[in-house]
Amino acid sequence: MKALTPFGIEYMKKRLINGININEEEIKALASIGCAGSLHKALSRKLKKTFNMQTPSPGQSVSKNNNRLCWTAQGQWLLESDKTFSQGFDAYLIENLGKEFAITDQTSGWVKFSLSGNHVLTVLEKCIMLDCHEMTAGAFNRCSMEHIGIYVLCEKAKYEFSIYGPRSFAQSLYHSLTQAIKSI
Repeated sequence: MKALTPFGIEYMKKRLINGININEEEIKALASIGCAGSLHKALSRKLKKTFNMQTPSPGQSVSKNNNRLCWTAQGQWLLESDKTFSQGFDAYLIENLGKEFAITDQTSGWVKFSLSGNHVLTVLEKCIMLDCHEMTAGAFNRCSMEHIGIYVLCEKAKYEFSIYGPRSFAQSLYHSLTQAIKSI
């Protein structure tokens, strides 16, 4: 049995339009982690021990050994891993970080697109109300596109970005991005 992409097909969408690469990226493991302020130091220690990383500051992400931890709100983070966990990413995290944190597997709930090219900032200006010109590598922010909440990760300043959106919004998100690319 082979899993299907959010588009209901077996392969990831990859296109080059007007010099911009737009690629659907596989999310192998994604989980949200939340904790009360009093547990923040304990979470940081456990993340350091398990993933060799600490919680990033607001609007940022940290990456180590094919894992990325992104700040989403006060006391909330998204953790993405390039590994597949047979028991589920949430079970792995609960086992290694502890039950005192709010951990939810988000793997099948999101879609991820990478956009890269010399005019990627022009494309993003057409779609979102976020100053991507000022984003440095690792910056991670929430905004909206077509009235739906998304996350934007700067992979390489002014050149490469990843867009995370709800899986149920995949078709509309892809359409909006490709239309913006075609209009440049």
